[in-house]
Amino acid sequence: MANLIFEHLKKVYPHGFVSVDDVSLSIEDGEFVVFHGPSGCGKSTILRMIGGLEDITSGKIYLDNTFLNDILPRDRKLAMAFQNYALYKHMNVYDNMALGLKLRDLPRTVINTRVKTAAAFLGISDILTKKIRSISDSERQRVALGRAIVCHPKVLLVDEDFAHQDDNLRKDMIHDILKINKELGITVLYVTNNYEEAVSLNSRVIFMKDGKVIEEQHLSCPLIFHPSNSQNMLLMIFASPGNYKFHASERRGLSQPFSLLLFDPLPEKYSTPYGLQYSYLPSALFLPDGFLPGFSLQLQSHTL
Repeated sequence: MANLIFEHLKKVYPHGFVSVDDVSLSIEDGEFVVFHGPSGCGKSTILRMIGGLEDITSGKIYLDNTFLNDILPRDRKLAMAFQNYALYKHMNVYDNMALGLKLRDLPRTVINTRVKTAAAFLGISDILTKKIRSISDSERQRVALGRAIVCHPKVLLVDEDFAHQDDNLRKDMIHDILKINKELGITVLYVTNNYEEAVSLNSRVIFMKDGKVIEEQHLSCPLIFHPSNSQNMLLMIFASPGNYKFHASERRGLSQPFSLLLFDPLPEKYSTPYGLQYSYLPSALFLPDGFLPGFSLQLQSHTL
């Protein structure tokens, strides 16, 4: 289990700036939680306090009923993926991924199994013998994630600058951390100041401002119903390209699955079953005239 609890968490810097102000949250085992807010709102500071990289002014952090405040960073059952990968360029991929396990004096067979399993999971088995300086930025990003998951962490902390603000690296990173969360069951806390990204991940979103939590939403596959006073439009959020899978039904009992395959550049108009049309305005589904009021639409999944 990997339940995280914050009780009245506060961080005040010596010059008086309040970065985190009385934040209390409970995060369940296996959750994917996004922290969103403007720069300086305290979201990254919270991750650094969880990881033990920032002192806590007041408040408490618990991981599975273990009081974390006084535990050294290396002894916390966490993994962090921040902007500085800290990969050793003179070493190969295998040795970079294995380093933390070697420092823990784990048996060689255990280290070998964990590294090769993580490499296969992330699709980097073919570069294990290559030096870090010779691989691409995308591969380096996956090596850093692999080094994190070989330690079998209960929680993975991912800062917004991990992908160095490169759009393609960011898409790869989001794909990988979603896969880590869903397939390995690792609790993931992800920080971003991009609103469209935050609301597109089908997850729990914590909105922050001035060090405080101002709102919380669970954005996971909502049911969206055709309103009785319709203006022939259903507002949706299509914040990023990808494959959006829906299931549409109406009151006569007819139903039909369909997908919107949205990739750059996004299309101006996209036809779907039931006469629905998609238009990027930036995001809407238009209903044909005289459409049945019993219509409902369910977003089932979104993959990048």
